[in-house]
Amino acid sequence: MTKNVNRLYAGFQPENYKVTLHPSADKKSFRGSVVVLGKKVGRPSQRITLHQKDLKITSAKAKKLGKDPSDIKFDRINTHGSYDEVRLHSKTMIYPGQYEITLEFSGKITDTMHGIYPCNFIHDGKKKQLLATQFESHHAREAFPCIDEPEAKATFDLSLITPKGEKVLSNTPVKSQTTTGNRTTTTFEQTPKMSSYLLAFVVGEIHGVEGQTQNGIAVNSWATIAQPKSHLKYANQEAIKTLEFFEDYFKTPFPLPKVDQVALPDFDSLAMENWGLITFREVGLLADPTNRSISSEQLISLVIAHELSHQWFGNLVTMQWWDDLWLNESFASLMEHLALDALHPDWHEWENFTSSRVISASDRDVYKDVQAVGVKVNHPDEIMTLFDPSIVYAKGARLLKMLLDYIGEEAFRKGLRIYFKKHAYSNTTRGDLWAAMSEVTGKEIGKLMTPWIEQSGTPMLSVKADGQDLVLSQKRFLLDGQDEKSLWPIPLLTNQPTKPDILNKRSAPITTSGKTPVFNINGSGHFITNYQDQNARDALTDKITKRSVDSSARIIALNDMLRLSQKGEISLVEILQIVSNCNQEDRDAVWSMLSRA
Repeated sequence: MTKNVNRLYAGFQPENYKVTLHPSADKKSFRGSVVVLGKKVGRPSQRITLHQKDLKITSAKAKKLGKDPSDIKFDRINTHGSYDEVRLHSKTMIYPGQYEITLEFSGKITDTMHGIYPCNFIHDGKKKQLLATQFESHHAREAFPCIDEPEAKATFDLSLITPKGEKVLSNTPVKSQTTTGNRTTTTFEQTPKMSSYLLAFVVGEIHGVEGQTQNGIAVNSWATIAQPKSHLKYANQEAIKTLEFFEDYFKTPFPLPKVDQVALPDFDSLAMENWGLITFREVGLLADPTNRSISSEQLISLVIAHELSHQWFGNLVTMQWWDDLWLNESFASLMEHLALDALHPDWHEWENFTSSRVISASDRDVYKDVQAVGVKVNHPDEIMTLFDPSIVYAKGARLLKMLLDYIGEEAFRKGLRIYFKKHAYSNTTRGDLWAAMSEVTGKEIGKLMTPWIEQSGTPMLSVKADGQDLVLSQKRFLLDGQDEKSLWPIPLLTNQPTKPDILNKRSAPITTSGKTPVFNINGSGHFITNYQDQNARDALTDKITKRSVDSSARIIALNDMLRLSQKGEISLVEILQIVSNCNQEDRDAVWSMLSRA
């Protein structure tokens, strides 16, 4: 049964949190306080509701601010586990307006790897622990009462009381630090306006390396003292170069004075894009300079690029609700390759994108019950069960690359600049991005992209000669059924001009300037091309064997043929004949496709 979540932002809108957390010496529990400044909205009521999970609320008070300030007394404090809520009840009516709510609470630190949790490691034969956080998607409520929804953006003033001598990091630089006895109180500078899931901190025995971008942003990489500092140098250098690249590409300054990257010994995800404090699994950040591995370094670079792109797309501008988390992840899955293509041209990054992301999406999206990219999320608990990596990350990234190739990179960049400028520090839906791209291009981008996002599946584009013209037709490509209803606006993405350049009907003629063009020339279009004319297939075969199209085009053409042979549209013998003529092929990603035949 679908579980719908109550949207608490509709009743109370936070503006600032002053959070103080005091973990116990044994790192098994914590106590804290939070002062929430915000607005009660909607109708008057006798209740204010915040999120909390597994916290013991020990006291709560509030005061109304403004012309007629007054204290609000709560006669009942009810926590509801099934709703993750704390409900503050008053005998008097609470009217819309500005309020300051103060709560004191305590909680347990558990090894679930979300909320506040311990990371275990061994150094010099001794067991040690870090404390770290993972608040995405809805785990900030396990650390302090809050409105734990992406739309509820606020600023945060965080203070931590921790053991003397342990390093303490958070999203922003340290504002002040005082030590009394064996405990140190660290207060951090106020964060920008951001969603609660992006707040983060790390406490423990860590060390690191430092650097700086050309624009003066401090970039530091950290690991436990059990790891050599030298293993952080590669990641730090990559982060500096990547941050500089994105600042230039987006033409939007990075809004924080520093970025810390931390390798955690215990971490559920590969990495998390907390604003200014990015956390990683150790495998995603540590590289041994004396025993180098190109695959390890490529992984580290890819993950860093993914998370740094989120600092703008996701953090600066955030989805309004988890329905559009796909857009965050699809965008970062595109930008990681775009950045590395610029920084490491010898890596052939678009070839890697095609042979990994694109083929992954292709393998999954040919079955009738596969999900669409955009999936309705009724409750954040559903996210991990709904997010198919081959669809949400891989197919979503391919669709955005299709858009980029269709409108051109210059227009794509201009659209992003408009999007960031207009929506900085606020929340959006996918329609806001399409609107920015439409403003630049004059095209109806929402009309183009919505069918691709909301429909599952892959279209097959059939190309048939009809005298001097070509006739194109489309239907969904399925290996396990039929679908005669789905229809897509397919950007043809050819190597020569065609009229029209999009097929948005079941069937239509097109005109070209010469011979049958190569469709989907860079492989970014999410469709399978079926050349029904033997001469056209022979011409494509010639381009593959002579390598007169790039490696991505060769990979996609071979993949399309394999799919068509699975469905019985063409004979596998045709593909095997191509294999026999590919003795000049020099890319192992193409050979990987040949070997599948």
